[in-house]
Amino acid sequence: MHDQAEWALEKTKPSGGWPDNGSVEFKNYSTRYQEDRDPVLRDISTNIKGGEKVITLSSNAATQNSVCIVLIMIKLLREFTRFIIIIIIIIIIFSVA
Repeated sequence: MHDQAEWALEKTKPSGGWPDNGSVEFKNYSTRYQEDRDPVLRDISTNIKGGEKVITLSSNAATQNSVCIVLIMIKLLREFTRFIIIIIIIIIIFSVA
């Protein structure tokens, strides 16, 4: 029988103050995987402050996965938006020069 992996890896563990600030707030949030399907999340309202731990409770794993996917997509969208803003600034700088 194999030993289980460590719960946290020291080399990838965030600093003790992570996250330093920020929050995620949902107000009556609903989402679906496809436009013609029923929502997989309905009317979620919560405010998650930086540093708080979150547990999702559900009768099935699909709902828990949906919450995780939404949080990941928010992160990706935020990073993508920063990238687009940087590109626009570079275009403006080179078009003025």
